[in-house]
Formats: sequence, C-alpha cells, structure tokens
Amino acid sequence: ARKARAAGQRPDASPRGAKLRDEVSALGVVFVKLAQTLATRPDLIGEEAAAGLESLQDSNKPFDDALAKTAVAEELADAPLELIELSKGPVAAASLAQVYKGETAGGAAVAVKVRRPGVVDQVALDCYAVRLLLAWLQDFWGGTVDYPAIVNEVTAGLFRELDFRKEASNAARFWEAHAADATYLRVPRAGFSRETRENAWSVTPRVHVAEWVEGKALGALPPARQRAMVRKGLDVCFLQLFGTGFVHADPHYGNMLYDPDDRLVLLDFGLVTRLTTSQREALSTAVAAIVDEDWPALLEAFREIGLVPPKPNIWCDARTGEPVSGLLPGVWKACSEEEFSESFVEALRDCSDEECSA
Repeated sequence: ARKARAAGQRPDASPRGAKLRDEVSALGVVFVKLAQTLATRPDLIGEEAAAGLESLQDSNKPFDDALAKTAVAEELADAPLELIELSKGPVAAASLAQVYKGETAGGAAVAVKVRRPGVVDQVALDCYAVRLLLAWLQDFWGGTVDYPAIVNEVTAGLFRELDFRKEASNAARFWEAHAADATYLRVPRAGFSRETRENAWSVTPRVHVAEWVEGKALGALPPARQRAMVRKGLDVCFLQLFGTGFVHADPHYGNMLYDPDDRLVLLDFGLVTRLTTSQREALSTAVAAIVDEDWPALLEAFREIGLVPPKPNIWCDARTGEPVSGLLPGVWKACSEEEFSESFVEALRDCSDEECSA
C-alpha cells in the first residue's frame, strides 16, 4: 500500500481492508465521513486500514437510479436549464450524494449531483448517537476536551453540506478569491441563472448541476504530470492558508482532478472555512518552526491556532501515570505547563528521529 501511494496510485484493499470498508459503509453517513478523513492518515490507522477506506471517498454503494431521476425531475421542473439526458448509472457515489453525467438541451455536458434519499434524517440520528457515545467517553476519560462540542461542530458542517445551494455559492466565492493568483486552477461553474426569481435555479437543496469537467485523478496520470499536479496542489494550498484565508476544507483524493489543459480542478465545496489574520500568521510561524525543528515555537503557534487545549493535559497509562501514545489505552491527566511542553517537544523529536532513521 505504501509503495502504491508513493507512486501516486490508490492502493488495492486487502480482504480485511475491504471488510472494514463495507462495515463502515453500512454504519451510515457520519461514520463514512469520519472514515474518509481517517483514510488520509495511514500514519494513525495503518496502511492496510487506510487502503481499505480510501475508496469511500468516491465509490460508496449507490442508491437507486430511479429515485435519483425522480428527484432531478421534481427539483428542476421550473429551472431555466433543461436536461435531455442522464447517464444510465452514477459516475461517482459519495457519502451524501451521487453524480451523473448529463446533457442539456443546448448540448452542454453537465455534472448532476443528487442528494441521497433520507440522508438528512440519517445524519441527525448518527450525530446524536455519536454525541451520546463521546459524552460517555468524556466522563470515562476525563480531561478538558469537550468531545460533544466537537460533534456539534461536525454536525453543523454536515448540515451545511446537505444544502447544495450553499456549495454552489461557496464554489463561486472560492473562484473569485483565487482565480487571479492561481491561473492554473479550475472550479466547475454551477448552473445558476442570472434571473432573481427563486425558481430560476438549476441548483436546489437536493440537486446540484454544474459544468462537466474532463479530468483524471492523480493515480491515473504519468509521473511527470503527477508531479505537476502535486506542485499546483501545494501552491493553491499555501495560497489558501497564507494568502486568502478562504480554505477548501475537504481536499481528499476524490475531490481533485487534473484536466487536459494541465489545470488543477477542485470539486465539492460543501465544506469551506475562513481563517483569521492571527491564524494565518500562526500557521506561517508553525511552518517555519517545523523547518527549523523549533518545537517550542511550534507549540506556541498551535496554541494560537487553537489546536492545543487551553488547559494542559497528558494522555497517560492508567496504572503507571506515565505518558503514552494517544493510540494506546489510557486516561487524560492534568499536568503543569512545563510537563505539557516537555511531553509535546519530546514526542515531536521522537517523530523527527524516526523519520530520519527511515
């Protein structure tokens, strides 16, 4: 899996990884979203698990085409855009929606995204269940991290994603913020009408119509074009974090393509965020600290960004009280500022040493 990922390829899932993927998919939307995030961190969950979960980013189990086409017909009945054809099946199926290739009466190719039936109720139920679970874990672990508050924030983000009008608006604002400085960037245009009447949309809460973009994923490109795509991806990432402060907050494998004109295509603007000036400055400090291996400075930058809790705690072995890896069983233990700083710096130095030896 590691060799495939290093070559820009999506690793094949092992039998155990495929079983994990199928079980997570059956749990529901929220768990799939969490798994999509974990799939980007093989350093935390292991290469085998990450390889199994990666396909959840764009290859979930699709729902019935008849339901999708009924939703399209209902939502776009009064829209200024007339669809005359939809692909026989979805070209991609994600956790919240699936996408079809369509054609308009004017001959334009479009991408038609349709929200999964019942997904709003499913998200609400899943988030409530996860919130109860984390509230129990907080009582069990102790510490100062407000886990239910984290779930509340994730839930709010998911509900914003469920209204495709917000996604279309986000995409337009993202393009306006970055187009001048990132001439290699492409953001598919959503099919809005210039009219102001409410029914003059081709984007509704349940259906999103945008221009169709031909492009390939990173793993489908030859090495030279892979490197070019990665360079542009890093460039636009830094532009967001240190320049505009307007950030695409879901940039996984399934949301990026490289088109025939060597432009980087970003998809799915359901999740975006804005960074404050102080957060952007702290991120700059953090990058400089990582380059210089100045771990105390990195800790202070993390405090400014909000990545480190205001009250210091260390994850410790319940029996010995000694600090242990966050991946091992343990409990949160209140500690002094000095203890926290020493533990933080030691962990980063250990990681740095491991990377050097590897």
